Amino acid sequence: MNTPTPLGKTYKEYEKELKEFNLSKVEKIELGLVDDYNTRIDKAEDERKGASVVYAKARGKMQIATKHLELAVGIAEKVEKAAKELGVDSPIPLKKVKAKYSDFKKVLDALENTKIR
Repeated sequence: MNTPTPLGKTYKEYEKELKEFNLSKVEKIELGLVDDYNTRIDKAEDERKGASVVYAKARGKMQIATKHLELAVGIAEKVEKAAKELGVDSPIPLKKVKAKYSDFKKVLDALENTKIR
C-alpha cells in the first residue's frame, strides 16, 4: 500500500496525517439532523402564523362579545331602576350580568395584552 494515490500521497502518508491532526476525534455533524432542525423551525413558524390569525379572530370576537355585555349591563341597570320605582323586583339579575361582563373583560384584557408576532 505504498503506491501513490492520484493525489500523489501514499495511503501510509494519509494515515500518518490522520493521526497527526487527530481527525478521528473530530465530532461529526449529521447533516440529516440539520435538515430535521430546519424543518422543525419552518413548521414552528408556520404554526405561529396560524396562531396569529386565530388569535386576532378570537380577540375581535371577544371585543364584540364584551361590548354586547357592556350594553346589557346598561339595560339591566335601567330595568332595575324602573322596577324599584314601581316597587317590584327586577326581572334581570343585574349582579350576574355584571359578573359575566367582568369575566369577559378580564379575558379581553388578557388577549389585548398578549402579543403574538
